Order: sequence, then C-alpha cells, then structure tokens
Amino acid sequence: MKQGTAMTDLDANMPSFSIAHTNCRGMLAVAVYELPQRVDDGRMLMRLRRLTFNESANGQFVRAVLARVPSVVQWGEATVRHDMAPLLQSGCTVDDVTERDLSFARFWQSYGYKVGDRRRVERKWDALSDEDRLLALQGISRQRRHSDQHRTDMPYPETYLNQRRWENQF
Repeated sequence: MKQGTAMTDLDANMPSFSIAHTNCRGMLAVAVYELPQRVDDGRMLMRLRRLTFNESANGQFVRAVLARVPSVVQWGEATVRHDMAPLLQSGCTVDDVTERDLSFARFWQSYGYKVGDRRRVERKWDALSDEDRLLALQGISRQRRHSDQHRTDMPYPETYLNQRRWENQF
C-alpha cells in the first residue's frame, strides 16, 4: 500500500473489504469502514473510513473503484452485499477480510518453500502492515504460478518479503 496507510490499532476490528477485478491482476483496493452506528431510523450504518490501493493499481482501476465503492454501507451480510452491488456488477470481487488470519504461521504454511532463517523472516513479516500482509498472502499463488511457468525456484521467503515480490506485475 502507499506510504502512510498502515492500519492502526483502532482499525484492527473495523469491517474491511478487499476489492479486486479479474481483468486487473495484482491490483487491489482495501476499504476500511467505521464500526456500525445506529441512526435515527434504527438502521446500523458503516461509513467509509479509508480506501487504499496497492502500488500495482493503475488509474483505470482506481477510477473504477472510486466510482463504485459505497461511502455508507448498511450493516448486515445481505445488506452489505446489496450495497456493494455496483462493484460486483462491474466484475469486481469483494471479500470480507475483517477476520482474516494474517499471522506469520499462516504465511509460513502458505508459502511452502521453507528455506532460510525462519526468525529473520518472521521479523520481516511482523514489520509489514496488515494491508501488506494481506497482499503478500494473496501474491503467493501468482509468484508460484510465475515460477512454475518460467521453471525457476520460488524466491526464498525472506527475498519475497524484502523485495515485495507480491507487487511484481507478471
């Protein structure tokens, strides 16, 4: 994510959604909403707190998401899905990542290529923001596919993190 967008402790449990598009590989937006608040008519609403894009996002993707992401969402699984309908109809996928496991154990297990100093890799993982962790986890499969296509080894986990390989455009 662009600098200055690291999640704070206050954001940790706030409803968050990752937004991607099948035609825009490697591009991702993360929408973080405030905790639901009851309004006068009794509905529970969440207001958009922050919308961030990864480094791979181009102008077309950014404009498309900005035009369709709702600034206010009604709380509830069905109503959130309804409020995100403009994004879904445009071909975007919207995933709830509020409760996503962003632990080092998840990364280490998902990466699979367990080479190098695990403690050093874990320190690198801990230094990443939650948004970067999400992107790194999602980028593993793209990195693996790229390595398979070019018949090369996966980079060491430390190299993957140091060089922010999840941001590569393959």
